[in-house]
Amino acid sequence: MAQAEAFVFQARDHSVPVLKAGHKAALVWGFTALQYPHVITWVRFTDDADLQWEVDTALHVRELDPRDW
Repeated sequence: MAQAEAFVFQARDHSVPVLKAGHKAALVWGFTALQYPHVITWVRFTDDADLQWEVDTALHVRELDPRDW
């Protein structure tokens, strides 16, 4: 049996529920990169070791101080 990923829109929110290992999440904005080619976005998250991280549009990852956000 073949399986494919499914994209399910959720309510607008500033967070994503806890993801288990191997699961994925996606964020969608109401504009395109062509409209704003220089926009910089970032996502902050806590890993399963309780460390805080931030990843930006260029996929640079940096560790953050404990919950300074």
